[in-house]
Amino acid sequence: MKTSWLSLIFVTLIIAVASPATAYQYVIFSLNSEIKPLSKSQTKMLYRGKTNHIQGINVHLVDLPTSSKHKEQFYRALLGKNPNQMQIIWARQSFSGRAKAPFQLRKSDTRSILSWLEKNSTGIAYLPIKEVPRNVNILYITKKVD
Repeated sequence: MKTSWLSLIFVTLIIAVASPATAYQYVIFSLNSEIKPLSKSQTKMLYRGKTNHIQGINVHLVDLPTSSKHKEQFYRALLGKNPNQMQIIWARQSFSGRAKAPFQLRKSDTRSILSWLEKNSTGIAYLPIKEVPRNVNILYITKKVD
């Protein structure tokens, strides 16, 4: 019995060490070079629907589909909220007329995001740092989240 417990602990430790934890860091970006980098406070206000103007520019947010794991991790990294909590926040803001919820994409691939940004000159998007294309205007980078 003692040997099987030790074997189980040993195997668990091997798996834990061999499986690198995936930490994600997200980049908030735009194709519009007129939008300057954002402070943490500005970024949080934007994604909570407290403002839709940045530096005098009326901006529009795009969001990943609900099924995207990156959507949940992004909101946890930035605001400490899950998608359900964000849906409630945006519903309140939309109902009160203070803000319009982000446009939700059907696909979470980079091509879909860039296509939307090309059609929305004041659009702002987010992606994991490893998926961000070159030559975009980086506005903010979140902390890493497991």
